[in-house]
Amino acid sequence: MSKSITPGQIKQNNLSQIYHHIYKNPGKSMQELSYELRLSRPTIANNLAELEKEGLIQKSGYIASDQVGRKASAYMIRSDYRVALGTELTGSRIKMVCVDLHGDLMKRSTITSALSGPKAFKNSSEKSFSFVLTV
Repeated sequence: MSKSITPGQIKQNNLSQIYHHIYKNPGKSMQELSYELRLSRPTIANNLAELEKEGLIQKSGYIASDQVGRKASAYMIRSDYRVALGTELTGSRIKMVCVDLHGDLMKRSTITSALSGPKAFKNSSEKSFSFVLTV
């Protein structure tokens, strides 16, 4: 019994390939993506429109050209689409960092508490929560 690939799986694979290629190679045009990924221009155009609509990518300017006509748009991922929070808990200190999709530091904070017990926990929790809200 052979397993066949559905059109939905092909579309999802194309979308993923395009996104990851832009992630690793920012500033690519639709034409360059089509050539490098060996996908048709309509496939690239439809997927770029979907990725832009979802907020995963954005136009990052135009590619310089000596040719006459409209300049090609360059694409890059929106590195702030998702963030990762890291927390280190020690006896009297909470260290927190927030990084974007490229791993670039967005924010860092250290909360030190001389108190112990429920009051200190509540105070630290409130400061931690405010850190997350300001990212």
